[in-house]
Amino acid sequence: MVILQEGKMETKPAVVAFAFGTGHTQANPCIGLIAAEKAVSLRFKRSFSDSLLEVTVYSQPDLSNHIWEVTPQSIIAEKPGKPSPTLRISMWVVERAVEDGVTDLWIAAASPHLPRCERDLRWAIRHAGADIRVHICEKIEEKSYEFWFDPASTQARTQTREAWEKRETLVMQLPFSIYRLVSLVG
Repeated sequence: MVILQEGKMETKPAVVAFAFGTGHTQANPCIGLIAAEKAVSLRFKRSFSDSLLEVTVYSQPDLSNHIWEVTPQSIIAEKPGKPSPTLRISMWVVERAVEDGVTDLWIAAASPHLPRCERDLRWAIRHAGADIRVHICEKIEEKSYEFWFDPASTQARTQTREAWEKRETLVMQLPFSIYRLVSLVG
């Protein structure tokens, strides 16, 4: 955080976009658009120094083609068709955000995935000892919960609400130490 004259602090926002499903899904272009729109809107908010803010979008390869080129991107390395676990992405984002001096992270994610994205990101921030505030992109809620599920996804768990909730209930109930181990192995 940069402290300016008169004790006022300048913020440096960024956006983290979490993919939902793999392949040609309807969710990922929507997530990319939400992330890009948030980055652009934050960029044009005047900072205390009255200059345009640079707003990075941290994302995954499945989203990179859906985020406008008007904002810088930092993309986690993933093998094709093998998206990183949410916790691994969160830890990578926080590491980059600390290096970049980010003070506020805005989450763009499918609403079914949002509780875990927020939990994992907040854990990664605490784990890193970082001072970063977390916000949710408001436009996520403009889509119905059912919108995010797509039979075209190559990840079976994101094809239907039933498949997602069956797995997600289990994942969210795991003791975090076990979840962390499973997420970070491999």
